[in-house]
Amino acid sequence: MKRILLPFTFLLALTSAGQSGWVKEKNELYIQLAYSSFQSDQYYNLDGALLKTAEFSQQSTVLYGEYGLGKNFAILLNYVAYRWNGFETTQTVSGTGDAFLGVQYAINEGEFPISITVGPEIPLARANRFAMSTINDFDRINLPTGDGEWNVKATLAASHRFKDLPVYASLYSTFNYRTSFEDEPFSNQVKTGLEIGYQPIKAMWIQAKLHAFASLGEPKGGSDFIRGEGTSFTAVEFTVSYSFTKRWMAVANTALYTDWVAQRKNLYSAPNYGLGIAFKLD
Repeated sequence: MKRILLPFTFLLALTSAGQSGWVKEKNELYIQLAYSSFQSDQYYNLDGALLKTAEFSQQSTVLYGEYGLGKNFAILLNYVAYRWNGFETTQTVSGTGDAFLGVQYAINEGEFPISITVGPEIPLARANRFAMSTINDFDRINLPTGDGEWNVKATLAASHRFKDLPVYASLYSTFNYRTSFEDEPFSNQVKTGLEIGYQPIKAMWIQAKLHAFASLGEPKGGSDFIRGEGTSFTAVEFTVSYSFTKRWMAVANTALYTDWVAQRKNLYSAPNYGLGIAFKLD
């Protein structure tokens, strides 16, 4: 049976921990469980050229949480609880994903809060998941639900809420130090972004976000395109959250890829849609 490695990288999560300057106070809690769905046959290769392939689809269930420890510290969790990957010409493979566990610290409070978040992404997923072809019974493709490597992410974020206006803004920058998998090293990555939030009514927030993501240097992993090596993109994201009780809220979001800041490379490009439910304890 032949092992096939296509120039593919699974969809990178757009929402990362620690992208706000505000840090949860002691015993404050926020938990969100979200489901997202994505499918595309528009693949941008490592040179940024657009290719049409068999349609790839991915669904993910993600658990996100923040908990205040006090003294300007909080812990954050971003865990891909389950993920499904597949092409229209293959079986679908599924399994748990990786988990980011970080500590967030408030460097500055007041009108312009600044925070730093540092932590590892733990490779909990099986790093090799093979989907059999539905066309040729001797072919298979590797569609892992995690990247198989330990890496460390550090995010610096600053925020500001405007006086007398139901508006806030946040800026952030994340550096992702990557290691290796099966003796093949990975390139480090950087992501920067801007988020603007608007509260039209007390129970609702509308957020617009711009993200730019890039790999640093030339791709290192010769066959590890499926693990995000050489990936870059710009993404525009819109989120609406509505509190239907004091503690519970519904969340809906969509994200689109563009070439505005960073050119799309090693990426399947199409809208990504998500729905979730969140609980908060002040």
